[in-house]
Amino acid sequence: MVRNNTNNMRQAILKRYYLVPLLFFCGMAWPLLLPAQSYTTYKTAEKKPLKLYNRAKTAEKSGDIEKAKEFYLEASQRDASFIDAFIKLGDLYIDQNNYPAAIQAYEAAYALDSNYLDRLPYALGYMYYELDYYSRAVPYLQRAMAFAKTESRKSATEDLLARSRFAVEAIKHPVPFNPQKLPSSINSPASEYLPSFTADGKQLVYTVRRRGQEDLFFSEKRNGNWQPGQPIIGVNSNGNEGAQTMTTDGRMLVFTACDRRDGLGSCDLYVSYKQDDYWSRPMNMGQQINSGAWDAQPALSANGRYLFFASTRNSQNKSDLFVSYNLGNGRWSEPQNLGEVVNTKGDEKGPFFHPDGRTLYFVSNGHLGLGRSDLFKTTLLGDGKWSKPMNLGYPINTNGEESTLIVSLDGQTGYFASNRENPKAPFTDIYRFELYKAARPEPVTYLEATVVDARTQEPLIARVELYNPDNEAVFYTEKTDREGQILTSLAAGNRYGLSVEKENYLFYSENFDLMQAASLDKPFQLHIALQPIQPVALNEEGDEPKPVVLRNIFFATGSAELLPSSTKELNKLYQLLAENPNMKIRIDGHTDNIGQEEDNQILSQNRAKAVYTFLVDQGIAADRLSYKGFGESQPIDTNDTAQGRQNNRRTEFLVVE
Repeated sequence: MVRNNTNNMRQAILKRYYLVPLLFFCGMAWPLLLPAQSYTTYKTAEKKPLKLYNRAKTAEKSGDIEKAKEFYLEASQRDASFIDAFIKLGDLYIDQNNYPAAIQAYEAAYALDSNYLDRLPYALGYMYYELDYYSRAVPYLQRAMAFAKTESRKSATEDLLARSRFAVEAIKHPVPFNPQKLPSSINSPASEYLPSFTADGKQLVYTVRRRGQEDLFFSEKRNGNWQPGQPIIGVNSNGNEGAQTMTTDGRMLVFTACDRRDGLGSCDLYVSYKQDDYWSRPMNMGQQINSGAWDAQPALSANGRYLFFASTRNSQNKSDLFVSYNLGNGRWSEPQNLGEVVNTKGDEKGPFFHPDGRTLYFVSNGHLGLGRSDLFKTTLLGDGKWSKPMNLGYPINTNGEESTLIVSLDGQTGYFASNRENPKAPFTDIYRFELYKAARPEPVTYLEATVVDARTQEPLIARVELYNPDNEAVFYTEKTDREGQILTSLAAGNRYGLSVEKENYLFYSENFDLMQAASLDKPFQLHIALQPIQPVALNEEGDEPKPVVLRNIFFATGSAELLPSSTKELNKLYQLLAENPNMKIRIDGHTDNIGQEEDNQILSQNRAKAVYTFLVDQGIAADRLSYKGFGESQPIDTNDTAQGRQNNRRTEFLVVE
C-alpha cells in the first residue's frame, strides 16, 4: 500500500538518541559484537590523520560539506582505526542522504568498539528496521537495551525491538493477498480513494483528487460492470470534499471538508441526505460532532445510528478514534473516545465500521506493526468493550503508511487505495482483494423491499422498521422512497422483526432469523402489498381475501402461551385497532401437520384466543373481536421441511364487517 516518506515519526523517536534517521542501505553488516579492537580517537590519533580531522571540522563549520567529507574520508583511510573520523563521516553522509556510505561508516566505527558510543546500537537497529532488514535490527536493539538509562529511552528501544520481532514473524508467515485494480471506469489518471458501497454492492461513492481538487464521485454497477464515475451534484463545491462514508441504503453521506467559513476547526464533518435523485445541501454537523481541532475520516454504521471518526481534540498532534450516537432529528450525542484498548499514545485514524455492527477496521502507528502505520481489526464485545486489535499481517501491511480499508458486505472483499504499481507516482487507484478468513467480519446479507398498494400496485411511501423481537431494540427505521423501495443490511447473529406501516393501510410484518448464518447469495427481496383498511365479507365462491399474517407473534412450543418476543407485534395490532375504533377483526390460528389433527385444531383455537384475550385486556371491546382455529387444514407451504412447517404455524387477522 502507499508508503509515506515523511520523517515526522522517525525524527520524534530518534531525537532522544541524537541521530537523524536513514532510509536506504546496501552492503553487508559487520559482526555485531566484536571484542574492542585497538583504535584511535581525536585525542590519540597520529599527527597527519588528526590534522585532516581538524581540517574537516573547520570545513564543516564553514559550510563546505564536500571538503569536510574529503578530509574525514582521507583521515579514516590513513588510519583505519580512527573511530571518530568514521562517526563524523557517517553523520555527514546522513545529512546528504548518502545512506549506503553512512551505514558503512557507522558499521566501521561499531566494529572498532561496540561500546564507544551508546547511541550506535540503537541507531544501527533503527536503520535496519527502517530499511526492512528486521532480523538484522533485532540483535542491535537487544544490545541497545543495555544503554537505555532513562525510561523514555528504554520505552523507545523496547517498542522498536518488539516491532522488529513482530515484522520478522509476520514476513515469515504472510497472509493471502492478491490485489486487483478496479476498472478504468473508476480509476483514472487522477487519484481515487475511499470507496463506499450500498448494501447490494451496486452503488459506489468515492473520492477523486485531480489538480489539487478533491470531489465526491458516484458510480452504478449495471450488468456486472461499473459505469463511468460522475461528480455528485449538490455536494461538491469549489472547495474540497473527501474522506466520505455512506449508509448502506445510500441515503446518508458524511464527508470531511477543511478550512471552510462555517468550519469550527481545521477540518470538520459535513452531512448530506439523498432525497429522491438529489442530495441535500451539505450542512456542518456542528458542535455536537466537530471541535476546534481536526475532525475527519468519518465511518457511519450501516443504519446511520453510529458515527466513528478521527479527531485530535484530546491532545496536540495526536489522533484518536471517537464514536457518537444518532439521537434523531439531526442531533448527535457527545463523542466518546473509544478507549485505551483501541487508542494508543500514537495515532489512530481511518476507521471503517462494518455492517455486521461489531467489526471495526482502523489504521494505527501506535499498535505493534511493520511500518509507519498498519491496518488493524477489533470487535465490539457483548459488554460494550473492544477486543484487542489484530494486525492484519504482511503483505496487507507493509513498511509504509497504509490507507483505510473498506470491507464488502459479505466480508470477503477488501478495498484500499494505493500507488503500488508505480510507487513514485503522485496518484492512487482503488484496489480490491479477497480478505482471508481470520480477518473477515461476521457475514451480512441485505433486505431489499418494494412497498405497493395491494389494489393498484402503485408504490407507497411507508414507514419501515427492523427491530429485535426479544428486546424490542430498533435496528433500522426509514421511509421508502418515491419508488416504494428500501435497502438495508442484515447482520448474522440477530433475529429481526420487520414492520411496514402506512396510514389508512393494514400493517405488514415479517421475521428473519439470522442467529446461525447469513449469506449475501441469498438476500431478502420482498414485494410488499399493503391492504387498505376496509372490511371484507365472504364472496360468492365462499373464499375470503388474503388475511394479514402476524409473523412476529410467538408461542411456547406446543402451547398457547404467548412469548415476550410477541409484545411489539401485539402492541402494533392494538395500536391499529385503537386508531380505527370502528374496525372489527377476526383472529385466526394455524398449525403444521405434526401431531394429531384434533390436537392441532384445539391448539390453533387456543392460540387465536390468546391474542384475543391480550387485546381485550388492553381495552379493546370484545364485540370488535372474534377468533377461530383452523388447525392444520389451511397450509400455505409444504409440511415436508422445517421452514415450510414454520410458515404454516402462524397467527393471522382479517378485517370483517
